[in-house]
Amino acid sequence: MSNVDAGQGWLDKQADERLGGAPTGSSEAAPAADDGEKQAQTDLIVAFVQQHAELFHDANDETYVRQRDNGVVRRIGGKAFKHWLTAAFYKAHEKAVRDQSLREARMTLEGLAMTEERDVHVRVAKADKEYWLDLGDPDNSKAVKLRPGHWEIVECSGQLIPDSTLSFSSAATGDTPSLKA
Repeated sequence: MSNVDAGQGWLDKQADERLGGAPTGSSEAAPAADDGEKQAQTDLIVAFVQQHAELFHDANDETYVRQRDNGVVRRIGGKAFKHWLTAAFYKAHEKAVRDQSLREARMTLEGLAMTEERDVHVRVAKADKEYWLDLGDPDNSKAVKLRPGHWEIVECSGQLIPDSTLSFSSAATGDTPSLKA
């Protein structure tokens, strides 16, 4: 290293110290702390989702979460999941979700979801001699449960229908003239 290079290093260090910046050579410490903060938020997001939702995948290896409080099922890779997570995380922690932390958390959640496979249905499901028709109301988990000679509107939890709210408790009943299973 020449004397000019050494003098420039000293000058840079002096300028940084006088201007309130980090001394030369310690500029790498800030990104390392930031990386730790990103990792901490990624871990917080994963823990938050595991606390508030069940993770699973379907026969096509598509990954999902099912909220514990209302039974809503969302694809981990979908917009509905991203919107729910960012809003719910902010309400719980009063911190915005960083985009990189969200991407890393999604990758981890998808891996965790691959440990349990479940049947997932889109708007309509069949179980034994019963059919379930999601009413599609985002504010509740109502569905029509149909079986031969009978129908009822229920809150559902057993049938998994993405971006819907299914959970199982009787709300109203009625008879239908004919439904063959």
